[in-house]
Amino acid sequence: AEEKQLREVASVLKSLDSDVILLQEVRDRQLCNRLTELLKPATYYVLACSAFQDSPGGAPSRGQVAILSRRPAFGAWVEDWKNEGAVDPPGGFAFAAIRFGAVDAAFYSIQLKDNQARGNDERERQLDILKREICARQLARHVAVVDSKITNPAKGFVIAGDFNTNPDESLFITESTLSVLEEAGFKNCFQNTP
Repeated sequence: AEEKQLREVASVLKSLDSDVILLQEVRDRQLCNRLTELLKPATYYVLACSAFQDSPGGAPSRGQVAILSRRPAFGAWVEDWKNEGAVDPPGGFAFAAIRFGAVDAAFYSIQLKDNQARGNDERERQLDILKREICARQLARHVAVVDSKITNPAKGFVIAGDFNTNPDESLFITESTLSVLEEAGFKNCFQNTP
């Protein structure tokens, strides 16, 4: 079943003919490597693939993030989200900086905390929102640091993934996750999409 699904994903990705592919909810690097095989004759490199754990010393989470590219990176890695006080956001991000001609582009593949409440719905929803907001602030700080280190004036940044929030839904009306990123200079490509 997984192989069939992976072949279907590869078929769609081939039709898009993208230079860079940002993935979320992937199992592991082995799956990413298999996907690059299915994308042939195009050559893709797995620039970064996370191995985040659900708990310290535990098994890897099934919600990994990765970046595939036709070009090599001049910098690529993964980072866990950092704890802030007692709040411990799950997962992290994959990062890759790639040169396209005269332009340096930095890519982030992210998976923010989902909304699967398991108990007190309102309390958990607020905690999930706080985790996403913390991640957005950490991401904005990381972008600022990378921006200061890339000396090429022709540069750009892309953040893509599952943000698990929507300002159009009343449940998330007070959430600042997306506005934190907008204040850092990012544009929401889906803002006016129905």
